[in-house]
Order: sequence, then structure tokens, then C-alpha cells
Amino acid sequence: MKVRSPAAASAPDDVARLGKELEHAEGVVRLLCTADLCLKNGDDAALYALGFSQEHVDDLRSRSDGNPGYPAYAMRNARWQVQWLRKRLLLAKQMVAIL
Repeated sequence: MKVRSPAAASAPDDVARLGKELEHAEGVVRLLCTADLCLKNGDDAALYALGFSQEHVDDLRSRSDGNPGYPAYAMRNARWQVQWLRKRLLLAKQMVAIL
């Protein structure tokens, strides 16, 4: 009889969970990129259509460094999160394949 470790028992659940997290993170990156472009082009109507409030748009426009849009670190962190989740998902799929 093959004994499965607790980590192995959760591997299929990890694949599903990580897949959902990756899908969400990719959506966040798309939203940030779209919103950033709208901010730089001055397209407030598109931002409102994306679900941004007037207060949020004003906040993004009045950044202290004078550059409208999201800070570079926010975009970088969102992209890093997607890369990290892709790697974790690949490892989880490999774990399922081994079992």
C-alpha cells in the first residue's frame, strides 16, 4: 500500500486554488495596465466604465511625484505576483503528475 504525505493529498486542491489565484492576478494586471493608460491619456470616462470612483481617479491623478497613474512599484509587484503564481502552479501540477 502506497502511503501519501499530507502535502501530496492537497496537491490537486492546490492546482485548482492556484489556477484561480493566477486568473485573478492576471486580471488585476490587465486592469492596472488599462487604467494606467487611461490615466495617462486623460480618459476619465473609460476609468468610470472600469468601475473607478471619482475619488479614486482624483487620488491617482494627484500623485505626489507629479506622474499620473499607478506607481511603477505597484505594476512591478502585480506582474511579479503573476510570475510567482505561474511557477507555483507549475510545481503543483508536477506534484500531481508524480502522484
